[in-house]
Amino acid sequence: MTAIEKNSVDAVKILTENGASFVDGKLKNNFLKINPHPIVYAVQNDRVEIVKYFLTRFDDALKDFTCYDMNSALENAQYNQNIEMVETLCVFIKDNYQKFAPKSPIEYFINQAILRNYPVEILNSLFGIGVVDYSYQNERDGLTLLHSAVKSKNLEAVKYLIEKGANPNMKDSSNDTPLSMAIKKKQSEIAELLANDSNLDVNMKIGRSNYLKMAQAKKFDNLVSILKGKGAIE
Repeated sequence: MTAIEKNSVDAVKILTENGASFVDGKLKNNFLKINPHPIVYAVQNDRVEIVKYFLTRFDDALKDFTCYDMNSALENAQYNQNIEMVETLCVFIKDNYQKFAPKSPIEYFINQAILRNYPVEILNSLFGIGVVDYSYQNERDGLTLLHSAVKSKNLEAVKYLIEKGANPNMKDSSNDTPLSMAIKKKQSEIAELLANDSNLDVNMKIGRSNYLKMAQAKKFDNLVSILKGKGAIE
C-alpha cells in the first residue's frame, strides 16, 4: 500500500504492470481481520488519479473487486466529500452497472448525501448513474428522499428533487408527506417550495387535517395564500 500512501501513480503503474497482486493486497491483520481492497484504500486516502488508473485495470485491480468493495468505495468518497472521487466512481458505475454496481441501492447513497448535507455536486453524480427510484422509501420509517431532504432542512436538495420529479404526495410510516412534515417542523421556506410543486395534491388528508388547516394553525400566511391559490379548501 506504500505507493498509494505516497500518492505515486507512476509507482503504482510499475507495480501493477510487473505483476503485483491485488488479491494479496487484502492482508489480514489483528484488528480488522482484513484490510480494504487497494481501490477502497486509495479512495479512503483521496488518491483520485490512482483510483482512475485502477478502474482501467479489468484484468487485475478489478478482477476481485466486489459489490461490497464498491459500496465501501462510494461510502468513503462521500464521507470525505471528495467531489471528483464521487464523480469518478459514479461514471464508472454507470458505464459498468451490471458488473460493478454497489451492493446497496443508489437511493441509499443519495439518502445519506441528503441527510448529511453533502455538496449538491455529489447528488448530481449519484443521480447521473441514471437508475434512481424516486418512490424509494427506507424500511425503518418509510421516508422518501424528499422526506429526508425536509428532515435535514436541506433546501437545495428539496429544490433538486422537485426538479427531478420526486413525488410530493407519498406518506411515511407516521402518515406525513414531505409538506406536512415541513409545516410541523416550522420550515416555512421549504413548505412554500413544496406547495408550489405542480404535482402536489393540495387537498390531501393528513390524519383528520389537511395542508390548509395546518398552515393556518402555524400562521404561515404566505403558505396559506399559495395553497388557496391552488384550490385548497378547509
